[in-house]
Amino acid sequence: MKKYAKPIALVAILVVAIALIFVSVYFNSLEKDKEFTLGDFTVVSEGSGISIVSYNGDETTLTIPAKIEGKKVVSVAAKAFNSSSVTTLSFADDAIVELAESVFSGNSTIVSVKLPTNITNIPAYAFYNCSSLKYVTMPDSVTDRKST
Repeated sequence: MKKYAKPIALVAILVVAIALIFVSVYFNSLEKDKEFTLGDFTVVSEGSGISIVSYNGDETTLTIPAKIEGKKVVSVAAKAFNSSSVTTLSFADDAIVELAESVFSGNSTIVSVKLPTNITNIPAYAFYNCSSLKYVTMPDSVTDRKST
C-alpha cells in the first residue's frame, strides 16, 4: 500500500490545486463590472486596472493619479465627474488613461481641465454642455479630436 501512497497524495494535491484555480477564476469573474470604492472614487475593474466611475470627494482641485490604492487607473467612464464639485481637474504626469465619450458632459462646475500628456484621442461630447468650462490644456499627442 505504501507503494501507492505517494502518487495518491500527488493526485490529491493536484485536484485541490485545480479546484482552487476554478474557485479563484469564478470569484474574479464576479468582481468584473461590480462597482467598489477606493478612496474618494467609485471604480470598476477593467482588464489590468480600474476605471473611474465617479468622484465622491469634496475637493475642488483634483489630480487624477496614475494609481489608486495600488491599482492602475486605465480609464475614466462617461460622466464620471458630472455631479462632482471639482472645478480644476488634471492628470498625473505618468497617468495613462482613456477617456470615455461624454466624460465631462453636463458638468456645470468644471472650469479647467488639463488632459493627460499621453492621450491621443478626445472622445465625442467630452465637454458637451460644460457651461463653466474656460480652459482645456490639450497635449501635442492628441491626433484625434471628435466633436467636443
